[in-house]
Amino acid sequence: MLIFLTGATGYVDRRYRSVSSRADTMSLALVRDPERRSSSRAAACVPSIGDLEKPSSMRAAAERSE
Repeated sequence: MLIFLTGATGYVDRRYRSVSSRADTMSLALVRDPERRSSSRAAACVPSIGDLEKPSSMRAAAERSE
């Protein structure tokens, strides 16, 4: 399953990593700042640059996800 994840560099990401490692999931993780991409690189987490205030910046990742 492919999940589109927001909050990927904060609280949500830390909790999600423990869950995703036990499930058959992969995520596209929304990150605003390209410099923070490395902090969201869990084994099953692919960073996607975008901003919640600019919906068009995250449209492609959201459409790819389930």
